[in-house]
Amino acid sequence: MKLYLVLLSNDPKRVYPALMLSLSAAAMGDEVRLYCAMDGLDLIHKERSKAISMEGMPLAEKFLRDAIVQGAKVCACAPSAEMLTKMGITKDVVIEGVKLEDMTGFLLDLKKDLGKDTVVSFI
Repeated sequence: MKLYLVLLSNDPKRVYPALMLSLSAAAMGDEVRLYCAMDGLDLIHKERSKAISMEGMPLAEKFLRDAIVQGAKVCACAPSAEMLTKMGITKDVVIEGVKLEDMTGFLLDLKKDLGKDTVVSFI
């Protein structure tokens, strides 16, 4: 299976399910692509990610790092690289293993995988 998740929120009630799905699918050997956009960009930011937590759970950043270690591809996504910079997202501030990408990259990856046991979800 190929799992594409688009995270648009920094709300822990949305972030944690996205991370748990990403981590679980990657650990099972599935291809996972987690695209963080809009408020979801906070998850991949070294400092802002520390504010995303849920009682009784490890920090969201730990789940993210574990998912990356398991092979999930995580991207900071915006309409353009210029927009990412304006949103405060640069290579220097993102968690190691996170790729900066524009919408074209997301759509090209998705286009080649659609119809081949591919799941797309916006969270």
